[in-house]
Amino acid sequence: MFNSLKKLFGGKPEQAGTPSPKETPSKAAFTQFLRREAVFDRNNRLSGHLFTLQESTALADADDVRQRSLDEILLDTLNTSSDAWNTSHAFIPLSSASLDLAAVDRLKTSNIVLLLQLAADAEADIVCEAIDRLHERGIQIGIFRQPKHPAFAKVIHKADYAAIDIGANEANTVRDFSAAVRASSA
Repeated sequence: MFNSLKKLFGGKPEQAGTPSPKETPSKAAFTQFLRREAVFDRNNRLSGHLFTLQESTALADADDVRQRSLDEILLDTLNTSSDAWNTSHAFIPLSSASLDLAAVDRLKTSNIVLLLQLAADAEADIVCEAIDRLHERGIQIGIFRQPKHPAFAKVIHKADYAAIDIGANEANTVRDFSAAVRASSA
């Protein structure tokens, strides 16, 4: 029995002319795994799912070039998925610098919430125009809390959702941000 397992899992000796595993790039270098995390509302009911890539953060806050690349891979993965990934709200964190990607235009329009992290060089007027175009298509927008960003004060008024990193902020900050968002939408 062990001999048959050894033959099955032992592999074959390398043939002449076949590159060794060290010479060929691994598939892992080209593969990103899609993560889907549950998002609950304040009544602990499932509200939707947060979609990210394995190597990205939920805040979409990598350096600009890397984040744009991760955003494009994430959007392309979701756009090519045959599964009904957006039957409930699909929360997708993106950099505001990625709003001009062609993959954003290919997104399905129902149940999509783009959670925007303002890029370092984001200009409020340009981001607001992009948000208006997305709203026309039926895509909702969330904004991550970035009070020191010059564009934040203007852009937050266009948002349907507001997001904050609970673990990186004190309870009073979270409470005050939540109260401010609710008061501005009333």
